Formats: sequence, structure tokens, C-alpha cells
Amino acid sequence: MNIEIKNNSKPANLQEIQSFEEEWNIELPDDYKEFLLKTNGGNPTIRRFQTLDKKNHVIFNIYTSIY
Repeated sequence: MNIEIKNNSKPANLQEIQSFEEEWNIELPDDYKEFLLKTNGGNPTIRRFQTLDKKNHVIFNIYTSIY
């Protein structure tokens, strides 16, 4: 399932991501970095979904990790 993200903020840049990783002494997964470089968080257009185990879930927003 693809989830389209509606976003009102500007995408993160590589320097912001690297600064965040250094400050928190972590390394974010590459696919999450790509997400931040594209959208930097936002609100999914489809909020309700079902996982393979048939449990229903709701996502209200996907938060950015970059300031």
C-alpha cells in the first residue's frame, strides 16, 4: 500500500539530517532519510489501514525528525 503524504513544510536537507544524527548520536535508516529529503513529515491521505494480521490502525500524521 502506498500512502500519499500531504505536507505543508519544506523538505529537510542533507546537512540538517547529518546535524540531527550527530547531535543525537544515531544513524537514521537510509529509507527514512530519503523520506525526510522528499517530504519531511506530513499527513497521510489514507489514515486507516489494516495490517497482515487483520488489525486495524490509524495514522494521523507522520512527524518530522528534523527541526
